[in-house]
Amino acid sequence: MKNKISKSILYLTIVSTIFISNQCFSQTVIDYTTLSNAFAQNCNAFSQVSAASGIPISCTVNGANAYAFHNTILGQPRFNATTKTIDMTTEVISNVPKGNQYGILVNFKPGYSYKITITAARIMTQQSGPNVLLNTNLTDMNLSGLGVNACNGLGNIINPDPSTNPFSQSLQVVNSSFTTPDANYIFNYSNLALPMKNLLVASIAPAGSVKQITLIRKIVIEETLPDASFTLTPLNLSIEKGTSATQIFTINNLNNTNGVTGYSWNIGATPNGWLFGGIPAPASISTVSNSISLTSVACANSISNISATAFISNLSYPTNISAVSLSNPTYTITGPNLICNTSIQPYSLSPSNCAGVIWSVSNPMVTFTTSGNTVNVSTNAFTSGTFNLIATVPGVSGNVIITKPINVGAPSPVYGVNTTYNILHCIVRLYKHTVPIDGATNFRWFSRNITQGTSFVQFKNGPQNFVSMGGDGSCDITEIKVERTNACNTASPEVLIFPSDLCPPFYDGSCASGRAVVASPNPAISSIQLSLVEEENVKPKNTQPLKIEAIKIVDKSGRVLKTITGNKLEKMNIDVSDLPVDVYTIMVTDGKIWISTPISKK
Repeated sequence: MKNKISKSILYLTIVSTIFISNQCFSQTVIDYTTLSNAFAQNCNAFSQVSAASGIPISCTVNGANAYAFHNTILGQPRFNATTKTIDMTTEVISNVPKGNQYGILVNFKPGYSYKITITAARIMTQQSGPNVLLNTNLTDMNLSGLGVNACNGLGNIINPDPSTNPFSQSLQVVNSSFTTPDANYIFNYSNLALPMKNLLVASIAPAGSVKQITLIRKIVIEETLPDASFTLTPLNLSIEKGTSATQIFTINNLNNTNGVTGYSWNIGATPNGWLFGGIPAPASISTVSNSISLTSVACANSISNISATAFISNLSYPTNISAVSLSNPTYTITGPNLICNTSIQPYSLSPSNCAGVIWSVSNPMVTFTTSGNTVNVSTNAFTSGTFNLIATVPGVSGNVIITKPINVGAPSPVYGVNTTYNILHCIVRLYKHTVPIDGATNFRWFSRNITQGTSFVQFKNGPQNFVSMGGDGSCDITEIKVERTNACNTASPEVLIFPSDLCPPFYDGSCASGRAVVASPNPAISSIQLSLVEEENVKPKNTQPLKIEAIKIVDKSGRVLKTITGNKLEKMNIDVSDLPVDVYTIMVTDGKIWISTPISKK
């Protein structure tokens, strides 16, 4: 029957938290010489009490008494009452390394560095051979789930590969006595990337090793805080010129280093473009808080970057620089887009600019008077047209130019017209004319046939796009005009002369023209041959020679894609390889009429 573990504890020397080389470290000391001899009565020293919590063993942490909870992982570590050590036997049996391993709950912190010093020795029970390996391994596994309470002898264990397990380290135990200077074996873990709960300690038999016993007397775990590091946020800050913006700057203690005594803020040589507490900020400010509130001076021509320094005792830790820049606002000119005759209209720059504005116009059709960010524009009864109102503003780096187009009086009588047409049956065309709005709100359209001597007739009211039917198979010339009206007046209409671009007039193949055009092959792939042929039953006959003067390729919307000069022969090959797959109309003229035929491109 196993005896109960004695709870008697011998307290250790108190080790306090110390500052060394700008770093703070603390010690946890686990001294097995303080254990009661009752531990020696168990074949597995860490198999008793609760497997969930492990065996509490006396230790000191930062000078305070505490418990280091132990659990057996494999094998059966024993307490040697004579040497006051934890003994772990290793042996190679049938080429299989056997050994022991136990775990200690430590709670290693990420970013911290640890120095683990194990005071150990080894005993060889047979002839000499390779030295036993003392292994440490940091793990985040649950010790309670790994606990082994039975006394089943040695367990199978191999030396972990440090290339695949960076948290494992092994050292050869070379001394057989604790009196030698090299009885302390040191394992360093720097800047842990991950948190780890436990320290696993193992004795491992190398290949060819004889039976050996590893004796562990004491374990000292030194925890070193990360180097103090402080950053300043925001890293970058952009402030619009002309605005007053309040910004909180914060110093961040990246490694939660204790003992910060204060902060110094470098605001920049005065005047630095900042207000602190409502008054111009000095070049430097000292605070006990890690944040500071500064307000930018609205009309400052420049603004300083911010940096800071944190102090721990008499040591200083500079931060990065918070880069502050001025940017130009998005300016607009507010005011009406239309000025009627004999009126005065005010315009303003928004937002206002501290350095003032230079106003100008692109056309001397108007006069103006300025007052800072405002300009009054005057017109007379005869003014009509369009001009640009221009504001020139001193910016962060050079002038900023803001332009506003403004219409004066009635819409301008000068405008561009875009005309397209669609081919309908035989000689009728569908014309589409487009004019710009140019400030107009109403449109009236008129047309007349110059060739036939008719008068202008209004045929449509409406917006700038309209559709009209026209063409009677002759080469008549049509005049079209449009009256554009805005809130001020009606512009003088400009007369547009619109002659046909298909003169002689166009006939498609279904009309009685006396001849036709034949396309082959149809559908076409890359080229097609066009032939002019006589219509046998049409009278009177077309006396124009059978020769191809010109060719047009038209898409389904009536848009002319290609115009090709004819070869003045009855037949002609044309290239259609660049046309997308679709249906087209081929138009051919013999110099008198246009005739057509549909083709397909595949």
